Amino acid sequence: MVWQAVYRAAATRGSRFMHTARKAWSPERHSTALSILQASLSGNDKFKSERDYSHFAPFQQEQTPSMTVVGCSDSRVHAQLFGLDPANNLFAIRNIGNQIETARGSVDFGVRNLHSKVLFVLGHSSCGAIRAAMDDYSGQADCVRAELDSISSHMVKPESLEDDAVLQQTWKENIERNVDFQVNFALKEYSDLVAEDKLIVIGGVYDFNNVYNQGYGALLIVNVNGETHVDKIKQHPIIAQLDEEALKHVARVLPCNGDHSHGA
Repeated sequence: MVWQAVYRAAATRGSRFMHTARKAWSPERHSTALSILQASLSGNDKFKSERDYSHFAPFQQEQTPSMTVVGCSDSRVHAQLFGLDPANNLFAIRNIGNQIETARGSVDFGVRNLHSKVLFVLGHSSCGAIRAAMDDYSGQADCVRAELDSISSHMVKPESLEDDAVLQQTWKENIERNVDFQVNFALKEYSDLVAEDKLIVIGGVYDFNNVYNQGYGALLIVNVNGETHVDKIKQHPIIAQLDEEALKHVARVLPCNGDHSHGA
């Protein structure tokens, strides 16, 4: 069962995250690029040598992913966090801030064309896009501003960014707020499939900072089909069938509906 496998596996500032160095060509830079490319191609040789045709046979003609995952482009967030072989299992869409609106075509293809049973919106701790959306990003390129605009509207912005404790707490909470927003956006788009029990929309956070006190690299479930109350999430017909260890992954930073049983 995909869910059991998933649950057994799971602070940089936004301005730093969003900044792209524009250095002129140099022998040293070329050497670094060369070593990266060499390692990548050598790594592919190793990948091929460890897999015969039987690995690729099931998806020679078509793909049949079980989950469509909308995740962040952040280089610290990758499919192995699910503990699954991603090949033919995960239809992955990535952009800054794990947004659905800016990737609607790709998400729709995974949900409606490939008939994924699960749409998983995956936020993560220390998300640079969220941090950037909390601040002044007017100096960014037009294309970057356009993507940040779509998440900035539902961010809570502290009066001052100088109080680090307040900033860090607000940042953590905004990561969940964004996941909630994306889940609600998906529910409007795919209400028919959800109503027919053909799709479940999950909001999660990959926590590599141990914000939720469940260990570095934990995968947390913070929203199921728009429900954000921890106890009610656990009562969902699918979630309720998870084993005891898997249910520990249901947690929130933000208290909702008077719920204070969160992990941070």
